[in-house]
Amino acid sequence: MDAIFAANDQMALGVLQYAYQNGLNIPRDIAIVGFDDLAESGFFTPSLTTIRQDQHQLGTVAVQEVIKIIEANQNNEYIEPSRTIMLTPTIIVRDSSKK
Repeated sequence: MDAIFAANDQMALGVLQYAYQNGLNIPRDIAIVGFDDLAESGFFTPSLTTIRQDQHQLGTVAVQEVIKIIEANQNNEYIEPSRTIMLTPTIIVRDSSKK
């Protein structure tokens, strides 16, 4: 195994701590990447590589979709039951994944 991609930064920081306690060198032995870019992620040793999702954009899109549903219901219009909306995240490369 070369790397661990955790579902969120808190889990990744737990992996980072476990690796340290067990004598693993991050990132030489294993790279660690989180998701959500917690503010403190950059201050750990080594600093945590993470995926940043623009929360403002996410909230804006969610509100726009709710408004569309409300307006469609008011106008007796058909709404597609589910839809996929892709938002582009940003990878923040820090020391936990640099080899």
